[in-house]
Amino acid sequence: MAEADPWLFGEADAQYERAAHLLREGKIDAALREATEAKELAPRSPRILRLYARVLVLAGKPDQANAVLEQLGAVDPATEDLDYALALESYRAQDWEQARQRLEDLPPDSADPGLVQLYLGASYQELGDLTSSEQALDRALALDAELAGPVAYRRGVLALQRANYPEAQRQLEIVVDEMPDSPVANSAREYLAQLERRTPRRWEVFIRAGMGYDSNINLANSNEAFVSSGEQGWRAVTTAGGSYQFGDDELGLQIGQTLYGHFYTQERQYDQQASLTWAWANFALRENVQVDFRYGFEFAWADWSQYRSSNNIEPGLTWEITPTLATRVSYRREDRSYFFTPATPEFNRDGDVQYAGIDLFYSLPSIDQVAQSWMRVGYRYRKEATKGNQFRSRGDQPLLTLAVNLPWQLQSIVDARVEWRDYDAASLYQPTAGPRRDRIAIVRAGLERPLGRQTSLEVSYRYTNRDSNVNFFVYDRHEINFMATYRY
Repeated sequence: MAEADPWLFGEADAQYERAAHLLREGKIDAALREATEAKELAPRSPRILRLYARVLVLAGKPDQANAVLEQLGAVDPATEDLDYALALESYRAQDWEQARQRLEDLPPDSADPGLVQLYLGASYQELGDLTSSEQALDRALALDAELAGPVAYRRGVLALQRANYPEAQRQLEIVVDEMPDSPVANSAREYLAQLERRTPRRWEVFIRAGMGYDSNINLANSNEAFVSSGEQGWRAVTTAGGSYQFGDDELGLQIGQTLYGHFYTQERQYDQQASLTWAWANFALRENVQVDFRYGFEFAWADWSQYRSSNNIEPGLTWEITPTLATRVSYRREDRSYFFTPATPEFNRDGDVQYAGIDLFYSLPSIDQVAQSWMRVGYRYRKEATKGNQFRSRGDQPLLTLAVNLPWQLQSIVDARVEWRDYDAASLYQPTAGPRRDRIAIVRAGLERPLGRQTSLEVSYRYTNRDSNVNFFVYDRHEINFMATYRY
C-alpha cells in the first residue's frame, strides 16, 4: 500500500503533524513551511502530498497545488484525487463550465469535500449563478470550518456583486482576520480600501468645475425644440451640491440641494443658472421588490433673469428578478411655468409633461467588483399638455445604456435614445407641412477616472440630432465637457 511508504516514518511524520495542527489553527503560512519540509522529506507519501496540496490551496497558490496533485496521481494512480486534479486544472484554466461539471461529478466522500464545495461555489459565481454559489459556499463551511477565510472571501465578492456593501465589508474583514498574511487577505484589503471610497456617508457635499464646448448655443435643453442659433463657443461649467440620507436600504429618505451654472465666453445672453431641491424615498416591500418616490423642484435663470420653474414627482417600483437581472417601472409628471410672455398664445408652454417608462437592467461581469458594469434597455412614453397648441405632443422613446468598468480604474458609460414625437397641431412656422412630427436622437458618452478617494476627472460628449417635417426645427448639436469633481 502507498500509505506504508517508509518515508512516512521519522522526521517527516513530525512535520506532517505540525503542519496539520497549524492548519487547524488557521496559521496558513506556518503550516505551509511545515508541509513544504514534510514534502521534501517524504516526496512520495500520498498523505503528505494531499496535505501539502491543501495548504497550497488555502495559501492562494492553486497552480502549485495542482502540480502536487499531479505528483500524487503518479505516486498512486488509483487515487480518487486524479479527478480532483482534473477539476482543479479546469478551475486554474478559468474554464468555469468544465470546472463546475467536474466538481459536481466528484463523489460526496471524495477527499477534501469542503474544498470541492468551495471551488464549486467559485465556479458558480464566475458563471453568474449567485444563488447556487451561495449554497455551495454554505456547504463548504459546514463541511470544513477551516475554510472560514476562503469562504468569507468568496462571500465578500458575492456581496459586492449584489451591491450589498455592508455585508461585503463584514465578510472581507473576516478574511483579513482569518488569513492575515495570505495573498487572499491582500486582495481583501484592496477591496476594503475601495469599499471605503465607495460606501456613502449619510451626508455628502461636492463641487464640479470645468470647461465645455457647445456647437449650437441655446437656452433650451435636449428635450425642448428650439431654433438653431448658429452660434458656437466655449463655456465655463460649475455644479455644487450636498445631500443627507436617513434610514437604510429597507426604508430610507435622501434629500439634497444642487446648484448649476454655465457661462459662455461670448453670447452671454445664453448663460444659465439653476437650483434643484430634491428628495428620494425608498421602501422594501419584499427582499427583491422595492418602491421608490422621487421629487424635485427646479428654478432656472437665463443670464440671471427668471426663466422657468418646475415641480416633478416620480414613483417607481423595482423588481430584482435574479441577482443579475432587474426591472423598474415608473411614472413621472413635471409641471412647468415660464416667466416670459410668448409672441402669440399658441406658443405658451406653461403646462405639464408626463412620462411612463420601463427599464430592464442586467449586471455584466466587471473587472472591479466595487464599480459595477451593467446594461439597460428601456422605453419611455411621453405626453406634453400645454396652454398653447404648438407644444402639445406625444412621443415614443426606446433607449439603451451601457456602463463598463475598464482597466486603469476607468469608468465608461454610453447612452443612446431616439424619440418619435407627434404634435397635435401644424407648426405656425410651416403650416402647409401638416401636423408636425419630429425625430430626436441623442447619444451621450462619458469616461471618468478617480484620482484618490475624493477627486475624479471626467470627459463627456453629447450629440443631439433633430429631424422634423418642419425645416425650422432641423438641427444638430455637439456638446463636450471636461470636468473635475471633488467630494467630501
